[in-house]
Amino acid sequence: MEIVRRVIEAFREGDPSVGPAESDLFMGMLAADIVWDLSRSPFPEARVYHGLDGVQEWLRGLVDAFEDISYETEEITDLGDERVLLVIRVRGHGQFSKIDVDYRFAPLFTFRDAKVVRMDRYESRSEALKAVGLED
Repeated sequence: MEIVRRVIEAFREGDPSVGPAESDLFMGMLAADIVWDLSRSPFPEARVYHGLDGVQEWLRGLVDAFEDISYETEEITDLGDERVLLVIRVRGHGQFSKIDVDYRFAPLFTFRDAKVVRMDRYESRSEALKAVGLED
């Protein structure tokens, strides 16, 4: 759980002008062979990103798409087997459209040797739990 808290803090500490992709602290907490699965996302970036370069590509896309974005961690749940589920609320607005954004999603992090090796994005806590064979 402490590792997840450090990952969240490192993500938030990224310079907003360049995005968290440039945070050495955040990137240092990810395994070189990380799988960043956003294939279930309703947004245009929906696909699976591989490796640190893939995560940086996705994060740069966020910086290009949004401004004044904030992430609030509403829940952190240790699921055992080196998996941790979060519920995150995102608020902000489109950089060019100025359309307000306010939504929640549930990333499921998998760890190996104290590094994130996989992140799977789900729309909700119950969807994530179901994916790993657990009940809400």
